[in-house]
Amino acid sequence: MLVLTRRDRPVRAEADALAADLAGQGVEVTEVQLGPLASGELTAVVCSVASLAAEDVRRAVAAAEGNPLLAVESARALAAGCTAPPSSLRAAVRAALGALPPGGRELAEAIAAAGRGLAAGEIAALELADRTEAERQVLDSGLVRRERGGLRFRHALLAEAARADLLDPESCHERLALAVETAAGATGDHVAAEVARHLQRAGRADLAGPRWQRAGRHARSVGALPEAAAFWAEAVECAPANPAPRLELAEVYAWLDRRDDFEREWLIAVDTMSVAEIVAAWNQRGRLLRGVICHPAASLAAYQLAEELMPPDAPAPLRAQTLLGLAWTQAVAGDAGAVTGLLAQVEALEPEPDDLSYGDREHVRLLALILLGRFDECVPVAERAGTAIERADRPDVAYSIWVNAACALACAGDLPTALRLADRAVAATRGVPVVTLPCLAARAHLLSRLGRHDEALATSARQREMAERLDSPALAALARYDAGLIALAAGRHAEAADLLAAALDEHAQISRPAARLARAEALARDGDPRGGRR
Repeated sequence: MLVLTRRDRPVRAEADALAADLAGQGVEVTEVQLGPLASGELTAVVCSVASLAAEDVRRAVAAAEGNPLLAVESARALAAGCTAPPSSLRAAVRAALGALPPGGRELAEAIAAAGRGLAAGEIAALELADRTEAERQVLDSGLVRRERGGLRFRHALLAEAARADLLDPESCHERLALAVETAAGATGDHVAAEVARHLQRAGRADLAGPRWQRAGRHARSVGALPEAAAFWAEAVECAPANPAPRLELAEVYAWLDRRDDFEREWLIAVDTMSVAEIVAAWNQRGRLLRGVICHPAASLAAYQLAEELMPPDAPAPLRAQTLLGLAWTQAVAGDAGAVTGLLAQVEALEPEPDDLSYGDREHVRLLALILLGRFDECVPVAERAGTAIERADRPDVAYSIWVNAACALACAGDLPTALRLADRAVAATRGVPVVTLPCLAARAHLLSRLGRHDEALATSARQREMAERLDSPALAALARYDAGLIALAAGRHAEAADLLAAALDEHAQISRPAARLARAEALARDGDPRGGRR
């Protein structure tokens, strides 16, 4: 009996001829297809080669992707304290790549640099001299396989070994980046970060920066705020003297409730600005402080400074933004009578507002009505403001409109309408947790007041889970405080006492006397004698 082994690639004409000749002479030939080994089998292979910690065994098995040869090589490398591709594997891959003609090697290196398979459109965008021949060459090498019309390395370790020995890494990454971007076309926001990373590896920060910015805008648009912060931080690294990316990074930090980071990046940005840019920056700061961060006094200070620094030839939209911000601060905690005059000036400067500006003006009118206690007039104004702001895709403003209107309706005793507006708030802020939290709190409290305690508790639990994912002690404590009040109203007194105690321990920006009073009530209703003493 003779046992021969062969692979599908590279093709071995002699082996094929031998099998055909034997079959032609009546000699029985049996072919056995060997697939990847299961993880348990690979674990046994790895453990037979070297004594490794459990984590290293798992790493070697995962890296091998079912291939026992790669499992053995990885195990030996890990036993020697090396986490890079094994030297023997690198040598084999280097030899295979070295045997390829220029077109085939260029394609193989591009696939390796990608760290994933390349789709057919991306391969076409590489603009190889002879794409068909290059594809044949890399497939015949045995390193690469066809997958869904594209090409990828047979194993991640093979790709990693190839990446370690690229002939011209900078040129390879730049060419790959532009091919990926070209294949994605005008709707390629989803690949902007990948393209930027390759351009950065190519040493082209000038080209990477705009792509990081595009990635940051896209991430923010879909509510992926941590990713947006990471992408804008990369954009800042690419152009540290440009204040615009830094301002964007500061704004994302505000949305993430990372206030120290917000202040740091904002101050660095304004330090390098012209007068006109500084006025716009103070306006932007005022909007953030009146929306996401919700600090009316600081917002007023920002808008007042913008007004002081306003040059005589400032464009009308910039002046209108400042006046509108001042009108907002008056409507929130100032003189409601001053709002009408300020809005008249805004309308004179911008007689045909866009959705954002129109929604802002109606929002200010809503807040002025609330300040005057005219709650029964709020709904139509809130509808006009909220609908326009939702069209402008500004959840930071939408949450404030709907929640404030819901509070006004609750004060007027119209709880069903207030709940409807709170539901609008939750829907308008979906995907942006920092502003969804107060919307969920409003909804939970309204459900509780309506006696729908199970729904209120479920909404409160959702608020707490979201706050904990944001990794903000202040927001988590506030969510526990809200949950404690909801539990108290639902008659779950022991649970309420525990939640309120946890909120107090966090030292959040909550009313500590109110929290202590609520906890005392919860303890007393639970029969705990500490309640009266508190």
